[in-house]
Amino acid sequence: VESSSAAYAQGLRTGDLIMLIDGKKVENIANMKKILAQPVATGDSHTINIIRSQKGLNLIVRKQLEPIYDGDKE
Repeated sequence: VESSSAAYAQGLRTGDLIMLIDGKKVENIANMKKILAQPVATGDSHTINIIRSQKGLNLIVRKQLEPIYDGDKE
């Protein structure tokens, strides 16, 4: 997890093991992306259950607006 990433800003760290998102078991990266792709309103939150340093933690993360890249603007 890069320190400049949205994941880091929301509390995830390198080495975190994501176990559940909103009560749904995370089996692999594709499964995690599928869970997170479910429609939620901007500002709504997800509960992410992780294991960090052999301890269970719950993170509450909010959906944020995605930045829009416009290649014509500097």
